[in-house]
Amino acid sequence: MPFSTASGHSIINEELQRKNTKLEEQLRLLQSEKSSIQLNVQELQRKLARAKLLLPQQQLQEEATHLRQEVERLAGELQTQLDKNKCWRHLCQEQEHKMLEQQEKIREQEEHAEAVIQNQHLQAQFSLMALPREGDGQDREEEEVLRPMSSIPEDLESREAVTPLCSWFPAF
Repeated sequence: MPFSTASGHSIINEELQRKNTKLEEQLRLLQSEKSSIQLNVQELQRKLARAKLLLPQQQLQEEATHLRQEVERLAGELQTQLDKNKCWRHLCQEQEHKMLEQQEKIREQEEHAEAVIQNQHLQAQFSLMALPREGDGQDREEEEVLRPMSSIPEDLESREAVTPLCSWFPAF
């Protein structure tokens, strides 16, 4: 049984139409998926652009946080150094005060030593004056003036106590 070409063509046509319809349906599905994928790509590109904008801001915020922490650390170090400086200043003031006290004591000791030496010189001079001299021809009146001077109190240790006695003698 031979097929007629017209009926053979119609079967092939129907089959081709079904395949064509199936392919058109697949094409629509693929185009729809393509559109959906393109929308997703566009959304992802927008998110990426926003992320790129936000990334420097986030980095800046992290850097600002880091700098704040560094400032706080340095402020703590500065306060510690100020406290140490205050202690050193106090110690220096104490040392200066002690040095001034020592200088005053040394000055007093020097004055005392000078007074003792001057007293010893005066006592030596009085001792020499109290001794009778041979043939010096002193008259009696001069001897009477010198005798009361020959007894100098032993407790004269200050310059103030010795100074009035020094006015009787010429400077050394």
